[in-house]
Amino acid sequence: GVEKELFEDISKCLVSDEMSSEHINCNASVCGAPLFMSANSRGNVTETDNLIPVPFRNYLSQPSAIEKTCFISFGMLIGHIILRRISGAANKDDIGSVCLPINISNVFWRMVLRKDVTLEDLADTDPILYSSLVSVRDCDNVDDLYLTFSAARHSDKTGSSGSGVDGSSSWDTHGNSHDIVDLIDDGQNIEVTNNNKHEYIDCMVMHVTRGRMRRQATLTREGIEQCVPREILALFSERELAFIIAGNPNFDVYAWRDNCKYNNETGCEQIIAWFWKFVEKLTQLEKGLLFRFATGSSRLPPGGFASLTPKFVITFTQFDGRKTLPTAATCFNQLKLPKYPNEGLLKKCMLTAILHGSEGFTML
Repeated sequence: GVEKELFEDISKCLVSDEMSSEHINCNASVCGAPLFMSANSRGNVTETDNLIPVPFRNYLSQPSAIEKTCFISFGMLIGHIILRRISGAANKDDIGSVCLPINISNVFWRMVLRKDVTLEDLADTDPILYSSLVSVRDCDNVDDLYLTFSAARHSDKTGSSGSGVDGSSSWDTHGNSHDIVDLIDDGQNIEVTNNNKHEYIDCMVMHVTRGRMRRQATLTREGIEQCVPREILALFSERELAFIIAGNPNFDVYAWRDNCKYNNETGCEQIIAWFWKFVEKLTQLEKGLLFRFATGSSRLPPGGFASLTPKFVITFTQFDGRKTLPTAATCFNQLKLPKYPNEGLLKKCMLTAILHGSEGFTML
């Protein structure tokens, strides 16, 4: 249980502002901030956001030693999870239940696996750019769009940047600097036409994927290969790899109930019915909080409830009016549920527990 919660906390550090320089004693742009950021929005990262690596600050030179260490260490962590999954599946035990519950873009994992990236791969990483490029592809007269083989390298003052060759700079009305880079030699002076628009689209895809993420993907793979032989890594698709690492975020109440075991359940039929009625009405996020409260992890293993080891267990305890909240033994995936006298009290106490007590351990 403690280990599973540790991985949950690591995932928060990877994508939240809590990973500051004082935590890791460095001032590098990547390691003094999250390693990953939202691909579709700015500000706080939500659980459903698609994530891409934060671009290196020094985009025209080799990454710093600290930047290398951060992504290689991240890769070693991913390699550890992959090995745990393989070992857990082979031995059918709880060793494979750890995961990093964050949605890193499939494009990044595709690059880690050294596979080519296409326009269609951009759909979940940058849907706005994807739509724009599809419009260019389907346009009958691209000349009217007045495009050239160039693109912006910097996005704004947040420090996000792509990669490319030296270019000119411009400033928008908000004071944000945009370095214009050539996608091909002398690209700013070459217009996009119906004859070369597919080449332009390919160049843009390369610019926003390999340009932004190639070095981070290479370093991550270097870390993974310190734990996992490349022959094994080659067996996975990017979606399989993402699923193995992040776990399963979908909670099917019927599968949950069918794979649940009970202790001391004699005479508790009504409480069992109240409990599953309560679970059915929870959102997916709240179901994840309940699952984390009882197991230490907010995601299921890839095989779902059927592959959860040990099985999810509800142990009924005597109701004490002085201590009405449920408790858990996360190492055993066990929820300890008092024998509540009515449905309303069960709902109130369960909501209090999962919304305010889902983090059962504090790492000092």
